[in-house]
Amino acid sequence: MEYLLPLEASIVRVTFKSWRITDARACLCRLAQCSISRRGCRCFSKLLHEDTGLTDLDLGLSLIATGPWFLWEALKKPRCNPRGLGLYGSSITPSCSRGLAPALVSAQRLETLDLGQNILGHSGVTALFEALKQNNSPLKILRLEIDESSVEIQKLLKDVKVHNPNLTIERGDTRASRSPPCDSLSQTP
Repeated sequence: MEYLLPLEASIVRVTFKSWRITDARACLCRLAQCSISRRGCRCFSKLLHEDTGLTDLDLGLSLIATGPWFLWEALKKPRCNPRGLGLYGSSITPSCSRGLAPALVSAQRLETLDLGQNILGHSGVTALFEALKQNNSPLKILRLEIDESSVEIQKLLKDVKVHNPNLTIERGDTRASRSPPCDSLSQTP
């Protein structure tokens, strides 16, 4: 399956590799170290909630400008399919992570979210944790940087673990010793 996605001034061809996992089709897309425009993020958001089979999107180390808002809106849609979303080092700001919080409450299939090496700030991490303690989401792995010295963050972290016992929160830069940004992306065809 091929799609043409406008990224900055050029067109980049993205080929999704498809393989069978039981009876379902799964596709992944990895675009690392790209400068993806707002328009490019809008295209990805459409792919995320259409019947494309796209189950994993890794935009690690890509500067995604103001486009994350389109991705967050896609995550809120019931037909949104991604199990893994890798945004490691993608310039996600505190404001962006506050916008992601409501999407996490709605996301029905997202199992892995990598926000490592982004400066989410106290307000961004707080918003994400508040959202995650509202419901028992399907999220299994969340990677992010947090200030472990904050009493408020530690309390929220405990609350999140109570409401989401299957969630693993990986903190700090352990990238060299862990699996790829999206665990489901590490599967081979």
